[in-house]
Amino acid sequence: MDHSNSMPLYLQVVAQVNEELRRGALKEGAFLPPEPELCRIFDIGRSTLRRAMGHLESLGTISRRRGVGTVVEKAIPLAYRPDAPGTIFELIGASMRTPVTRLLETREFRVEEELSAASGFPVGMEAIYLKRERSSTNLPVALLENMLPREIVTFDLRELERRSLEELLTLGGIRQRHAEYEFAAELAGDVAEFFEIPRDAPVLVELRKSYGGDRQYSYNRNTYHPLNYRVRGVLDVDQA
Repeated sequence: MDHSNSMPLYLQVVAQVNEELRRGALKEGAFLPPEPELCRIFDIGRSTLRRAMGHLESLGTISRRRGVGTVVEKAIPLAYRPDAPGTIFELIGASMRTPVTRLLETREFRVEEELSAASGFPVGMEAIYLKRERSSTNLPVALLENMLPREIVTFDLRELERRSLEELLTLGGIRQRHAEYEFAAELAGDVAEFFEIPRDAPVLVELRKSYGGDRQYSYNRNTYHPLNYRVRGVLDVDQA
């Protein structure tokens, strides 16, 4: 472990275990060494190790069985394909975890020139801003910020703590047909407290515009946890 790194030691352990799984050095069904040996391997204290093991257990990476030991499991990863349909809410549910949403802020406003240039919405449009924290059971996953035309938000905003935004919009007749998105790395900053990481730790930010047919209906800024979430893709190349 790098004790000079700003990333907490328990998260460094989580990242290292996940890397060993990715490389195949750890196999499904394998038993991890006992606590004293793991503490020696990672050069950490028992409390730090137990926090790391608890985090890995919450992810489904390991299971701890009384009288048996700690077993490596084949967890269903929470992996997002930005070019495919499906919401974070649905992905969490499909991974056999419980999606948890906390609605932090809602406010109405009119789009000004600077936001219009970034979002694509016309200047002066009446809009609504939504800010939510999304967790997978008890693990932080993403901070979601959405801007939408006020006229399309016809549902009770409290429903956002029980259902996904896309589901509520679909019930109102609005369905995503086209999306434009880009990713960038940023420092965690204010989201660090929710993510339980240092403020200078890197996070992944997605800027996304969603369209129903020819009309844009949302501009989103989604900030993702660096360990509890990942983006994956598939490339098919025709062999002519």
